[in-house]
Amino acid sequence: MIEKAILDADRKGIKVLSLGLRNQGEELNMYGGLYVSKHPKLKVKIVDGSSLAVAVVLNSIPKGTTQVLLRGKLTKVAYGLAYSLCQQNVQVSFFFFFLMGKKCFISSKIF
Repeated sequence: MIEKAILDADRKGIKVLSLGLRNQGEELNMYGGLYVSKHPKLKVKIVDGSSLAVAVVLNSIPKGTTQVLLRGKLTKVAYGLAYSLCQQNVQVSFFFFFLMGKKCFISSKIF
């Protein structure tokens, strides 16, 4: 069903197609790479839901922002957001904690 939607979008001249957050898993379809390798002449760009989420967050950050603090789990979205912000010369800091056994560790990382 996903493959058919991608091929239909390509035939209709659509430029970008998002798989959505529920269809992005590497184990499911290699983040869309499965369809690109199966159909190498596709003109439509396939993005997964993470790319779309990063774009939405980036567009909500006010222009001229020089520093951003991200907190929570270090996910693909968080790393994508940090990477994009760093490309725009925005200083990014992560604040996160994790549990190891019964101990809680708090850490931060600055890019």
